Parts: sequence; C-alpha cells; structure tokens
Amino acid sequence: MFRARVEVWIDLTQPDLQPVFAFSPQGHQDRLGFGISRTIHASASPKVIGQMETINVYLEVRYSGSDVELGRGEYSATYERRAQQKNFTLRDVK
Repeated sequence: MFRARVEVWIDLTQPDLQPVFAFSPQGHQDRLGFGISRTIHASASPKVIGQMETINVYLEVRYSGSDVELGRGEYSATYERRAQQKNFTLRDVK
C-alpha cells in the first residue's frame, strides 16, 4: 500500500488557475514483509532570477524490510521555466 500527500502549486498570475507544479512532501509504501518498504520526505524551494523561475526539490528516501532499517538515499532535482512558459520542466537530477 502506498500513501502520500501531494502538494500542488498554482500560479495566481495565470488566468486559468491550473496547477503548474506538484510534488509529494511525504509518503510511505509498506510492502507488508514481502519486499522493501520506503518512506519519503521532500521539500521544495522556489527562486526567481530575472526571467527564469526555478524550483529545487530535495528528497530523502528511507528503505526498510521486515522492520530492519536498510539505509537511505538523498536525491535532488531542479525544475525551471521562463516567464512566458506555463509549466515547469525537469532540468537536472542528482
């Protein structure tokens, strides 16, 4: 079973008020002893430099199996858009 919260960002300067970006700040997948479970925690920070808007997302994933901690991974991604674009696009993943 996978449970997650989803955060949706809306650009209030757009006339249609449609989402322009979304990510999961928290989530958990429980494999009930039949595989590797995952718990995620993420944060996003926006920045505007001139005509370029960026969102940096940091994600930490903790892995476990049968109530044993198996380790964690840290990931980051950068999304961007220019002033005339509606949605953000993925630019870089680390």
